Order: sequence, then structure tokens, then C-alpha cells
Amino acid sequence: MQPHSDTRSFDRRSVELSCEIITNRCDAIQHAWATDLSLSGAWLEAPEAMCAGEELVICMRPPIGWALSEMMLFATVARSHAGLRATDPAPGLALRFLDMRPLERDTLARWLAPRSSR
Repeated sequence: MQPHSDTRSFDRRSVELSCEIITNRCDAIQHAWATDLSLSGAWLEAPEAMCAGEELVICMRPPIGWALSEMMLFATVARSHAGLRATDPAPGLALRFLDMRPLERDTLARWLAPRSSR
């Protein structure tokens, strides 16, 4: 997957991936849905909006190619959407992944690759 020449670092893929998040606001695990994913970040439909710059832990398990229990990634909120309009499905968070390990990065790259490249 190659970086874009515009503001995004990598191509994004539409997904529907169940995730768990832990924030500084709440030590309890919260459920969220990743609906957009790339090697550099994700868009989450989250239980609540957060402020840009806040950090969190996101745990997920890609359905293909991940043999370990789960992928645990540290991320920072790049942008937050409160989900206040009736047409908004939920509050949303644009996340930027921090310090991804090589195994996680390689696995995610394979999972996000177009099917013809697998």
C-alpha cells in the first residue's frame, strides 16, 4: 500500500471491525466499531467524542492473517465528531496510530492489501 500524495499518509479501506478501546477518561473497556482503516490510523464510531490529542488504546483482531489473541495499538485522536445530527450514526474519532510494531504493521498491510495482491 503506497502513501498518498495529499494529506493522508496511506490508502484507507472501508471495514466493519469490532474493537475495544481504553481511554484516559475511563479505565473500563468500551466497545467501538472501526469503519475505516489504514496503516496510519482508523475512523471509529465510538461511545463518546474525545478531544484532539487525547491518547487511547485500541484492541482489535483482523479476521485474516492474525494468529495472536488481538492487536493492541496505541493511538492519538486526530479529529473528533460529536455525532449531534440525526443522520450521524454515532460520535466518531479519527485516530492516528502510534509506534506500531513491525509484526502488527506487516499483518495489517497484508490484510488491507487489495485481494489481487494477497
